[in-house]
Amino acid sequence: MNRIVTNLNKWVKEITEISEKYGFGLARFMNKQKLKPSDIFIGFTDETIPSLVYKFSKEKYADQILNYENDNDWLDATQKVEELVKILLLQSSTSDGIIRLVHEVKANEKSNEKFNFIIDNYYKVQAHENFNSFFQKYLFTDQVDTNFIQITTHSKLLSKKGLIKSPQVTFRIESLLSFDSQQQFTQVLREFYETNLKIAMPKITGGCMSNFQTSKWFCYHIDDLQNNINIGDILSYKDKSLGEIFQETLVENNTLNFQMFLNILKSIIYNWCSRIVDNYTNYKMSESDEFKNRSIERIEILLNLFREAELGREFSHILLKHISRLQIERELALSSPQLSKSWVLNEVSKISNVIKYATLKNSCQNYIETRVTHLLSGLISLIDCNYNLDLLINPKKPWLRNFWLKMFNDEEFMNLNYKNYYLQANNTEKIDFICFNNFNLIKNIQIERNTLKLSLPFSWKIKEHLDQLTHLKIKELELFKNSDIDNSTHLNEQLINAFKESLLRVKLNEFFDLNEENSNYKNEFLMFYLNDFILMENSDSFLNLKHFNLIKNRLFNYYKTNYSRLTNDLDMLIGIHCSFENLKQELKLFAKFVQLEPKCVDIISKSDNQNSNLCFLAARIVTKEYSEPSVEMKMDQWDEWFDKVQKSSVLIDHFFELFPDLKEANFEEFNSLWERCTVLKLYIENLCHNNQELYKRCINFWKSFDKIVNFKRDETFSKFIKNLSLIAKFGENTILKDAIKCEGCDSNRINSLYTTNICSQCFICLKCIEESRTNKRCSKCSILLSDDDVTKLNSFKSKDNSSCLKNLDLFKTNLNCYFMDVIKTLCFSRSSQLLPDEKVIQTIIDYLLPRSKKDNTVLILDLGITPSIKSTLFQLLLNYNEDLMKNYLIRIFSKSRKYLEENYEENDLVSLKLMYLNALEDNLYSRGTVNLSEENFNLDIQLAVGFLNDLLRGHVDTDNNDDVSRLKLIAKIKFCLATCSKLVVNYDTENKHHLDLIGLTKRFIDINQHVLWFRFYFIKNVFRRHGKAELLRLANEDETRDLVPFNLTQEANNVPNTYVLCGNEYKNIRNSISDSLINGDFRKLLETNKANRKNVTYFFLAYFEKITLMDGLIENENDKCKQLLDILCDSFKEQKSCFEPLLTKDELPMGRNKQNLDLSIQMLLMHLKILMHKNQKKSLLELFKKIIQDPSSFKNSYLPSIPHDDDYEAYKAFANNGKETIAWYHCSDGHLYTIGDCTKPATVSKCPTCGKPIGGRSYNLEAGNVKVENITEKQTKGYSLDDQDLRKIQKRSIRNMGFLNTTLLRLLLDCSLYLSAKQNLNHTSQIINSPIIDIKDVQEFFLKRIKSDLKILSDCIDHSPEESLLLVHFILNKMDQDDHQADGFDLKMNEQKHRNNYEAKFCTYINETVLKTDSSEKLIQKFNNLITEDAKNNNTDHLFKIAYDLINVPQSDDDSEFYNQKELWSFRRQITLDSMINSFKLFINNKNKDHYKLLDQFINRLDELKALKYLPSIYKMLNIFYSIFNRQIDRQNGMKLRLKDILENNSSLNMDRNLKKQVENGARNFLKAWKLLSANISSRLDTKIVKHLNTNNTLLKEISVEEFTELPICYLISSTSNEGLFIYSLMFYLINLQNEFIEFYIGSIREKSIRDYTNIIDLENVTSSDCISFSVDKDLLRLIYIHSNYSLENSKNLNLEFDYAKIQDSIEKRFLMERPLIKPDGIPLIDYSDNIKDWKRFEALDRKIKQEELSFVIKDKISMFYKQPNQLNDIIRKLNIVIDFIISSGCSKNKKIMEYAVDTLKMTNIDENNINKQINELDVTYLKSLWNILNLRRVILLTEHRQDPFDQLDENFKQSITRDIIEKSDVDINVKPNEDDSQEEEDLENDLIEYISKNKYPKTENILNILEVLYRNIAYKLISDSKSQDNDDIILDENMPIEFIFSSDLDDDIFAKNDIDLNNINLKEIKLKNIFHLWKIFVKIFLNNCRTV
Repeated sequence: MNRIVTNLNKWVKEITEISEKYGFGLARFMNKQKLKPSDIFIGFTDETIPSLVYKFSKEKYADQILNYENDNDWLDATQKVEELVKILLLQSSTSDGIIRLVHEVKANEKSNEKFNFIIDNYYKVQAHENFNSFFQKYLFTDQVDTNFIQITTHSKLLSKKGLIKSPQVTFRIESLLSFDSQQQFTQVLREFYETNLKIAMPKITGGCMSNFQTSKWFCYHIDDLQNNINIGDILSYKDKSLGEIFQETLVENNTLNFQMFLNILKSIIYNWCSRIVDNYTNYKMSESDEFKNRSIERIEILLNLFREAELGREFSHILLKHISRLQIERELALSSPQLSKSWVLNEVSKISNVIKYATLKNSCQNYIETRVTHLLSGLISLIDCNYNLDLLINPKKPWLRNFWLKMFNDEEFMNLNYKNYYLQANNTEKIDFICFNNFNLIKNIQIERNTLKLSLPFSWKIKEHLDQLTHLKIKELELFKNSDIDNSTHLNEQLINAFKESLLRVKLNEFFDLNEENSNYKNEFLMFYLNDFILMENSDSFLNLKHFNLIKNRLFNYYKTNYSRLTNDLDMLIGIHCSFENLKQELKLFAKFVQLEPKCVDIISKSDNQNSNLCFLAARIVTKEYSEPSVEMKMDQWDEWFDKVQKSSVLIDHFFELFPDLKEANFEEFNSLWERCTVLKLYIENLCHNNQELYKRCINFWKSFDKIVNFKRDETFSKFIKNLSLIAKFGENTILKDAIKCEGCDSNRINSLYTTNICSQCFICLKCIEESRTNKRCSKCSILLSDDDVTKLNSFKSKDNSSCLKNLDLFKTNLNCYFMDVIKTLCFSRSSQLLPDEKVIQTIIDYLLPRSKKDNTVLILDLGITPSIKSTLFQLLLNYNEDLMKNYLIRIFSKSRKYLEENYEENDLVSLKLMYLNALEDNLYSRGTVNLSEENFNLDIQLAVGFLNDLLRGHVDTDNNDDVSRLKLIAKIKFCLATCSKLVVNYDTENKHHLDLIGLTKRFIDINQHVLWFRFYFIKNVFRRHGKAELLRLANEDETRDLVPFNLTQEANNVPNTYVLCGNEYKNIRNSISDSLINGDFRKLLETNKANRKNVTYFFLAYFEKITLMDGLIENENDKCKQLLDILCDSFKEQKSCFEPLLTKDELPMGRNKQNLDLSIQMLLMHLKILMHKNQKKSLLELFKKIIQDPSSFKNSYLPSIPHDDDYEAYKAFANNGKETIAWYHCSDGHLYTIGDCTKPATVSKCPTCGKPIGGRSYNLEAGNVKVENITEKQTKGYSLDDQDLRKIQKRSIRNMGFLNTTLLRLLLDCSLYLSAKQNLNHTSQIINSPIIDIKDVQEFFLKRIKSDLKILSDCIDHSPEESLLLVHFILNKMDQDDHQADGFDLKMNEQKHRNNYEAKFCTYINETVLKTDSSEKLIQKFNNLITEDAKNNNTDHLFKIAYDLINVPQSDDDSEFYNQKELWSFRRQITLDSMINSFKLFINNKNKDHYKLLDQFINRLDELKALKYLPSIYKMLNIFYSIFNRQIDRQNGMKLRLKDILENNSSLNMDRNLKKQVENGARNFLKAWKLLSANISSRLDTKIVKHLNTNNTLLKEISVEEFTELPICYLISSTSNEGLFIYSLMFYLINLQNEFIEFYIGSIREKSIRDYTNIIDLENVTSSDCISFSVDKDLLRLIYIHSNYSLENSKNLNLEFDYAKIQDSIEKRFLMERPLIKPDGIPLIDYSDNIKDWKRFEALDRKIKQEELSFVIKDKISMFYKQPNQLNDIIRKLNIVIDFIISSGCSKNKKIMEYAVDTLKMTNIDENNINKQINELDVTYLKSLWNILNLRRVILLTEHRQDPFDQLDENFKQSITRDIIEKSDVDINVKPNEDDSQEEEDLENDLIEYISKNKYPKTENILNILEVLYRNIAYKLISDSKSQDNDDIILDENMPIEFIFSSDLDDDIFAKNDIDLNNINLKEIKLKNIFHLWKIFVKIFLNNCRTV
């Protein structure tokens, strides 16, 4: 007996080991889980074999064994017992366990007989296929001798439907759950047993009778109780590939196998349809679409198709044929023949698959379904393009169905092979397949259901064949385009011959030859194809049937006219294609005409000339329709009308380009319409803004022109000038109607009216008052005035008229702008290249050229008030026809000098030269910023180098005979010299272009020394831009010293007298001193002294300037100076103590230093010091006086302009917050910034204060950045600047004072401290609290600070340091002379509020007193005029005279005389964007900021806004790539594939020229926009996203815009990770930029609620006109140029003035008004084919329908409904299908999940008993949550049934929680050691369960939350196959604490995030390696809780 048992145990063990060996495959080496015999033999236990041996030995062979006569009998009996036990064990074995023996049979020939017996017995003798086969084999025979049968199964239990129907037997099925008590159950059994048989069918785990029965029970295992009609005998599949199985089905025509194949097709129809993604050309599906979703329609069609017996069978047969071939190709491509035939053993029988699908047959079915689904998805996506399946079900003609099946059955025609269609470039299989549909066809089907639809099956495929043929031959023909061959004839012949030999022609002939008896088939085919061809080729939707017929007739008639030689009927196909190639552009343009004006279709349809060019007809109709606007139109209606005319003009211009032969004769009307419309539009834009009276005259202005106009012709232009004259007169009268008039001269164009003390009732102007004095008679009342009256006559201002005159000037400016716009738009533009009439040119030039003294004609425009417009017109004429303009100028300049003197004013002629010269020069400059770092300045340098090289080849060309040519040459020279002057102050010694320009400039000046102004102009530019000190520095450097003559730098540095700006009083005193010293007569000085005793300051300044600076200190006793000094001391006795030492000792602020800038600083210091000797009580200067006199008293004061500790305040605020972890850093300029999250630098951005780089990459800081470890409050009292403060204060406003005011105040403070240090160093040192100042070098430090402050001030106001100082002198003088009260603060400044109050008073004084009437620019211009005027009569150094045109070059008789004219070399500042911005920043202050907040915001964000114009083109590119690459490309291939590859070879992508151009523009603009915005984007993104950007940002930095085609495709397809994040971030940033600015504009400027703003559009509809789109050079700079002003008068410096209000209005009107908000949710996001996981599906689902979370109560009810894992498999599979369909096509969010599955997807195989009632009530917004809870329930049940739900989890994470871990934790559990490890683990587990349940988580809800988190992390973070590929994922290590996964903010949204704190359990030592054990513990807790409940 023991021997039998031993043999059987060995046998069982061997089978188990073999099953384990081949069941786990390679995973067995990593998987510690072992198979047990009970896994193979159901119910097997250790007692099974002994009990069976005992049973058979006793019952059948007791005598032979116990009473045997010989050994052979005993041996025979034992063998029979052994065989019986084996057979009985096999009856209860699993089919997968047995099928794995086939592996061993193949591997080991010795085992063949033994294992073949087992396999044959199991599969051929026994009946394990299903219950019915078992029933028929055993229960209708005598093989079973008991009524007790136990059947185990892995499948669903039987229902009555699944039982065999037989009259011999009746079945009764009962469930234990249906009995209320054991007694009831016993009674039913007792009644049944009397006459019936009992069959028990428990599940293999759980339930009753799970052990092997050895008594009177008959035990049997059946994997599938139900009959699986989809799978045959699995054993027959073991040595065949799937391809071979499919082929056998076809060849043998096996009805059973074919039916099984049909069953599989039907069962997976939802699966393979769900993998098809419908792509609609230029359209995105939405819920609002009226037509039914194609995915659903496709299912309905296929279901109906399979229901039709004959058609369904034929269709299925062809499907199987294609699938069989594709599967064989797949097997050859992806595996070896041996592997292909081992699919049953390698995949189907794999343990993980059998567990997953419950049974072997289910696993086999799933494998076949998966492979077939993949192939079918691709096949159906191909054959259903453009709704092709509809034509099989409902063909227009019966023969078309045969044609459909014929073409589908033809493998050559379909041209479908596995490698090209199913594989990606990296040989991985596609996941989804795109079904291309032309949406226009679909939309048209809905409009004209029975007419406009595709009719011919596979017409798109036929078209592909013909397109390829046609394009190939056309390309071939291009090679012969220069030969003598007749192109059209050659093309026709070649195409006909090629078509005859083509595959398509052969296939078509085959079909029509079979149907010869029906000759009309071919004609019908051709007409069907013509219809379909038009539908497919037309890129825009047809308006209606008439529209379609127009296109059809035009194409067909063109074919008949031009291709009638194509005799064969089928040759018509070629004719249609060739005709369309010729008409393509015409039809495309016509579609745009129809879109603009739909009436075109109806009108042309009714006409008789439909064969004419359709665009020609449409253009005529459009012209007629728009020719007469309505009289009653409102402003918005005008705009709409303008827009239509503008769009039509674009279309007609395009028409002109395509068909130039139809242009001139036929479209004069339209040209007239466009020009009339444009002139009216410009009229409204320029003149009607805020002027309703002019707006009311719109229609009259329109009607004043003839219907046919041409502004290039004198007739029209003269009428325009006449109308403009009437407008000007009407406008002026309207504005001046309320203006007051002078009662004397009746003029209303005067600023003010006055009364006099003689005639108090008469209101007259100043001119009339002067006439009254002259005539001795009142100009109004005519009363006589005596001589005494005339003497006493005084005027008093009474009435003001300035407001009206200001409006009048504005109107004139607008009128000038209008005049310029009309000329630019109508006279010098449009497609015609004809010049305007000579009279038109003459009229324009009349406004530009100077007026002759003898010309008495009146011009209606005064362009003198806007010389910038005058200059713009001049440039326009030059650009359009320079020779013409040159001739007009020559006519003037060629006249004799006498003639010119008699007819013109000298200044007018000079101004004309300057205007021409400036216009030429401006054309040379790059019109953007002029910073050295800017690219356009480098272009200027290169251009200047080229010019100088040309000039040096012939020196200066003095042979030019006319002044105009010479002026042109001067413009080039000035450009070169000015460019060099900008460069030399900061050039790069390593830059070749820089050195070339400097060297060439030196050579040019040296060679042409006879033209002194060449050198002088260079000196002038350096002096005026950078100052004298910079000029002298250049003179001392080797590289530049030759540019500045030695003799000019060595003469006495006699600086100009800057004190003259103090006014005439100062000049009188100075002149008196000068005269006294010369004459020795001091009487006049004494008289002046008496008259000006109050102005002691001026005496000090005059003496200092005339004596101290000029002659030095008085060292010898000069009698005159001594006498003068005595007089001054006697006169100002109270100041004598200060006056005498100042002038008699070496007490100058800076000693005797007279070098460079120091002289100007010396004068400033002296000015300040002298003012301090006066009483400055209650003055703003009092503070500085006290600082100079007693600096030590300010040691603990808060000094003005000293920054407070911003860093500490920010740090303190964050520290008090306590919510964030951040680190602190300083940029290279010392500005503080923070880094959050990991606190280490991961990206580079810009400092918001100074713009320097901050942050870093890969945790490495940018150069100059430092980490701040500890921030303590700095000393901010006294003078406390440190190194960081000094870097910070560069160009920075402190405490909102403004840049200018901050710099001025700091300069005065530093000057005061310098004077204080000079006076008393020890006292001054006490105020210093700065670590960087050495007490010994205090004076030197403050002198450096003064120079630094002056440099900052110079940059601030864009003037040289010397000119900037003039403003400071003026402020000091004004503070001294004005009676201003400075109060509200304590001069001790011991509190910050006093310092702040003082700064506020100072700013108010500067803004409202100093700069109230004039800007800093105007003031400096005035000061320059005063100083230069004064310098003419004084000894000023040569450099100053050169710089300010005070030197006259001696005239020579040679040709250089013209070049030495001083007026031609005047210095001027360019109008640039930078100059306007700098000027605006000085202009704006707290008082006017609200008035200009739009312009302020626009300037601040200008660098960002100029990138918005790229948004539409980038989106178009994204959309194109989305349709091509979504789910079709993997990331690795996306990195390899470059844009250049696509553009050069795109045959597989079907991109036409238009799509290519859109892709090129999008890619180029993406790179431009990224380079503009990358720093801004990084600074506003989350740290995790920034990490992604930094990973691959190097490529985008290195690649130039010109190299954009080198970009990998993955940078140009947006995604939320990896390289696609770049373009996604850019798009998101651009959309938000537009929305933020529009919201600011609507809310802050228009003061409206953004909620009421209805202009919101989808991203897909955005065009350039919708964006805040502009060109800096073409739009913005022109706008600034128009609204700026300057003088062109001789010897007058260019004084720039900007009309900021007008600039702001123009920006609003042109760039912001009617701009929409853009919806940010339309950015196409691509899914890579290698990264489509569940979380990706849910992200896509969430984008379609926002998902919500189920409540715990519903979760619990749904979860507890399901008791077995198999119940969940089916519903989860169906949910997956539903999810895929909704992701693909969307649906209403109110749709119920089950309704969608049953009604929409037609799922009929849903077991309603398996659906919880809560699920029936859920709508699709809960899909994600439902899917989550069902999957969670499934793995919980698998765990409960002791199956491993995570078999793919690495064993490193499956380690047990041991006693050591518990002992280290703070857990109150007494773990007792046990020698049995398994028992100890079980005891520990039970104790933990009890501890957690009672103490921590008694609620089921808490446990379920924890299980969700654990499941999420195991399934989607730890299992390698499911890991996300995102770079941002954190790598989870097994030694990480378990609490990490509960506390970290993981990005997955698979489950709702729950705030769970595992510390509540106090298991701190548990690691991730214990996660699986922890999972099992919580499952048990959860199940225990559920049972308790």
